[in-house]
Amino acid sequence: MTSSIVYLRSLNADYGSDSCGYSMSSSDYLQHHTDTAKISSTTMIELAIDRIAFSIGSKEIAWYGVLVAGGFLLGMIVLNVQAKKRNVNASTIADLTLACVIGGIAGARLLFVLINYRYYAENPAEIIRIDQGGLVFYGGFFGAFLSTGWLLRRRKLPFWTISDIFALAIPIGQAFGRIGCLVNGCCFGHPTESRPAIQYTNQAVEGIIDAQIRRGELKPDGFDTQCLPVVPAQIYQSLINVGIFAALIVAARYVKRPGRLFALFMILYAAARFVNEFNRGDYLTYHFGLTPAQVICLFVLPAGIALFCYLGCSKANEDVPATDSEH
Repeated sequence: MTSSIVYLRSLNADYGSDSCGYSMSSSDYLQHHTDTAKISSTTMIELAIDRIAFSIGSKEIAWYGVLVAGGFLLGMIVLNVQAKKRNVNASTIADLTLACVIGGIAGARLLFVLINYRYYAENPAEIIRIDQGGLVFYGGFFGAFLSTGWLLRRRKLPFWTISDIFALAIPIGQAFGRIGCLVNGCCFGHPTESRPAIQYTNQAVEGIIDAQIRRGELKPDGFDTQCLPVVPAQIYQSLINVGIFAALIVAARYVKRPGRLFALFMILYAAARFVNEFNRGDYLTYHFGLTPAQVICLFVLPAGIALFCYLGCSKANEDVPATDSEH
């Protein structure tokens, strides 16, 4: 098995869209905090996919948006299939989905802006540019929970039954959307010298280089650089979500009390997300050595366990499914 040094392109190299502006002199090796980085050439995947999927006139449509939309459609299919099994009509699901999308996007963007408040304080016009990425799952989760919860209460719909339906749709939808993160170059992993690794060479490389420099992982020394190969954290999270979806499908056969499936989703997602966050390399701010998502997981996990236990033994948990005749 051959091994090659991850290299810097010289000042005169043809960089095209990969150019990141760190060019003062030439070199042919990459220096960082562990000296030179070596990685097997047979285990590194070069990601050179253009972030733009296609254009409509002068409007560029990014793969991120296409894949997130694909995840949404996949989630909608699961929602409708599960709704039929629980005698919840399609119009109810359509209304709840609209509320979920509005609240979810607003919450996901709000939390991202709060996490990166310094940047957006200086660039307020960028706050609405969700087409460039920048959505945080837990922000979307809580935003969607509040918006759909409000609608459920207003229409007197079965809260926990419908929560179970959404619990099955969320992970499979996000599994698809995480591939959008992979192409977009957000939510990327920390630098690695082991297998597998991803070497970004598309438009995402500039932001990754900036993050690696600010985290002290990459020392450009004035060179026009490539980013360090990174752990495929987005792929791991996508596979985790597929696993959670499969586990919930199986659990649905045995977990009969309304709401417990939703609680189980909270438990599984929080536990798995907490572990996978150690693979992330895009954060610049930590709290007691933990990422913002891990801090949230520390609250969601025990809350999910408590909810699962409460709904399992509570005699007050009488959540009657809505039927077509009721709405």
